Amino acid sequence: MGRRSSAASCSSPKTTDEIQELRARVMSGHSELDVLEALNDADPVARQAVVTDAIARMSAPEITTATEHAPQRFAPMLLANPRSMKRFVNAYSVLRILRTLEGATVPLDALAMWTAIRIRWPLLADHLQHDPDLIEKIKADEKATRSTTCRNFPETGPPAAVRKFLQSAPVDLTPAVIRSCCGGQVG
Repeated sequence: MGRRSSAASCSSPKTTDEIQELRARVMSGHSELDVLEALNDADPVARQAVVTDAIARMSAPEITTATEHAPQRFAPMLLANPRSMKRFVNAYSVLRILRTLEGATVPLDALAMWTAIRIRWPLLADHLQHDPDLIEKIKADEKATRSTTCRNFPETGPPAAVRKFLQSAPVDLTPAVIRSCCGGQVG
């Protein structure tokens, strides 16, 4: 006898209907936001059952094109060269897929902000990933930023650049936002 998938074997008729409705909503999404909202509103069992469909939909050319345009407002936060923007879009796409597979529906702006930090200051991002509460010290006062940044994050450049980046961002980067952007990787 063939083995049935765990989602099918433990799905009740109600859950099966929910899965079919969610799949239809995901596949009819016109943007990454549409797909993420469908997943956000879904029952966890249904969400897990359609996660690969959601990733496939978000990878569709029409949605990928729209998604590439949405985070372009973050371009001024990157280094001024075409490769930086391409790296940003690629890294964002990979992080979006990973978070979606984990069942996390991180808002576009938050994930784009985190991606910009990962690209521009990878060592800072590594430290924040392992200690998300450090962001509060960096934002809180110049003295803490200088001592923490210069001693522990030599690649971040002048502390003023990090501080200016955080102040001009459309998202308040909090420890909770960092944790959601890092998913299961947070130390």
